[in-house]
Amino acid sequence: MHHRACLFLYKEFEMPSDRFYTGRTRDPFYDLRDRRRPFKKFIFPLQIAGVLILAFLLVFFFGIQVRISDTSMEDTLSPGQRVLLNRFVYHLSDPKADDIVLYNTEGSGWQHNTVKRVVAVPGDYVQITDGYLYVNDTRYEPYAKTRIDMSGSAKDGILLSDDEYFLMGDDPSTSEDSRYESVGLISKDAIVGKIWFRISPFDDFGRIE
Repeated sequence: MHHRACLFLYKEFEMPSDRFYTGRTRDPFYDLRDRRRPFKKFIFPLQIAGVLILAFLLVFFFGIQVRISDTSMEDTLSPGQRVLLNRFVYHLSDPKADDIVLYNTEGSGWQHNTVKRVVAVPGDYVQITDGYLYVNDTRYEPYAKTRIDMSGSAKDGILLSDDEYFLMGDDPSTSEDSRYESVGLISKDAIVGKIWFRISPFDDFGRIE
């Protein structure tokens, strides 16, 4: 009797063989997660590399320091001041009048480049007469209070052709610029970038107008 009861209980709780657990059915989500796991160790290094590359590009295009070495741009820029150069802007647009630029004098490396102001662009007519600079027969305001003793090549007037820029220093009395044959008119290819921000001394920190 006891044997029959045990047999009965065994049969009562016996599960069909096709319902026996033979292994966990894997969720596709876990399969995908496991496949991705070997790549996770590369994510952080790639993020670091991306940040470093971005930082390099930002510095290369917008943050190269330039030290002003002469007085030709006074009172805007003085010797010893450090400014930032935007090398990217002229890949998108052409230099404009009043831009302060770093340009590459013929035959010199970039470390020997010079900072001047663009006073006239292609299509403009430039003339220095009676000690004043005129662009398209209008007195150029930044020099309106400054008499220019040296007219140079602009004495008889110059009509700028395509890709010709007339550059001058803000202090014409100490500036060797487009008025002189040794410099002449500057092409866009010779312009390295735009001077846009002053970083030292701290009292003068800020955007350059």
